[in-house]
Amino acid sequence: MTATQGGATSSQSFVWTVTPRVALVNPGAQSNATGDTVSVQVNATSPSGTMSYSASGLPGGLSINNSTGLISGTLASGAASGTPYDVTVTANDGTSSSSQTFAWTVSAINLASPGDRTNNDGDAVNLSEYSHPSPPPLLPCTQGRGENPRGALYGAQARRGPLPAV
Repeated sequence: MTATQGGATSSQSFVWTVTPRVALVNPGAQSNATGDTVSVQVNATSPSGTMSYSASGLPGGLSINNSTGLISGTLASGAASGTPYDVTVTANDGTSSSSQTFAWTVSAINLASPGDRTNNDGDAVNLSEYSHPSPPPLLPCTQGRGENPRGALYGAQARRGPLPAV
């Protein structure tokens, strides 16, 4: 800043920090698998107190609630093909807005092979080995030759106990 009076001039320097009217917190990088149920809260503050939210670049199956800032939904089965996503969220108080961008990685569900198994008729079978933490769909279990032993199912919701008689 410089002031001049008559023939005299004086200058001073200072730091002026301007706080944005809308302060939006970046939710940080996100990582999920297809089929995951997602709930990520976007937070912002403003002197007006009334906020609206929007988002672009979200993976398939997700949306943002424009009044609460909650990103939610179930990741679509094909969402892994577009990964990583550059997601931009925006908060607006009617006067000002603020945006943040973060990465969202979506992985495909990987089903781990339990390996070849041999059982006797009437054996209790539990094939609950699944590489993803959320409950999987019921998938046919094969014995390596393409057959499904009496309707056996593979996954966390598989039947437990003796195989049914044919």
